[in-house]
Amino acid sequence: MSKVKWFLIVLLAVGCLLAGNGLWNTNLPPLSNSAHKIVHVSFDDVVSVFKDLKKDSLSYVSIFEHAFLKELKNLHDEYGACFSLYVFERDGDFHISEVPVRFREEFRENADWLKFGFHWTGSAFDPNIRLKEFAESYHAVNEAITTWGGSCLCPVIRLHYFYGADSLVGIINESGRVNGLLCADDERNSYDLSSSENEILRQNRFYEKGGMRYFKTDLRYENSCFIYPTLVRLQNRDTLVAFTHEWAWRPQSLREWCGNLLRGRLNMNWWNRYKLRASVKWFHEHGYKFGFLE
Repeated sequence: MSKVKWFLIVLLAVGCLLAGNGLWNTNLPPLSNSAHKIVHVSFDDVVSVFKDLKKDSLSYVSIFEHAFLKELKNLHDEYGACFSLYVFERDGDFHISEVPVRFREEFRENADWLKFGFHWTGSAFDPNIRLKEFAESYHAVNEAITTWGGSCLCPVIRLHYFYGADSLVGIINESGRVNGLLCADDERNSYDLSSSENEILRQNRFYEKGGMRYFKTDLRYENSCFIYPTLVRLQNRDTLVAFTHEWAWRPQSLREWCGNLLRGRLNMNWWNRYKLRASVKWFHEHGYKFGFLE
């Protein structure tokens, strides 16, 4: 491990001690003793792993030779973790339908814990997206996943920036493939819910409208500096929704890390990976069942 990482670990350790000292002096919620606790863990903006599978198709005997999918499988094998990956339709000249179909059987065999769903047309966000463009992209992604992944479609999805006017949500609802939407982890309004409906969602962490279920997101890994204090503050909830982004997991070179720092973005992906692993272990040890909120 580089000296820079060791230095950062020391700083984080000191921060953890300080944060922990403050944490235990506050009123913490009681640990839920429900027998029906469930946690949903997901990744947004997923596309690089598929580009790698396409580019180096012949190099992979198994999809789990890819570092990202290998890590997820290790967490599944050790703790029973399940993951939902929300994908872009396009990235540059890559299209999601180009994932090699020779991996179909392996995706299908692992569909009980690894699923995929629509996120957006691409990384660029356009709140004025045309209904026709959105519908075509949504159906294209679903068909692509079904083609190369078999029965591994997510029953609950998260749209880019939690955005979706009535007409867009209507497209999803009419497809019959999705029965829930994962909502914002902050105070912004989500999807087609009114301000008053969003307030109910924030208070109850759940809302149902027109046959669609809406779930409040509890934890965004890259926004949580110290994972254990965050988890303890959530321990009274029977349903937890946690997520991160594929870009926040990918290994970074020191040059990339320094470049992000100079641009004002402190993205320590190795720390995000640690927080993910630590939280999955915590969920397992505290009686949460991993699932898809079906």
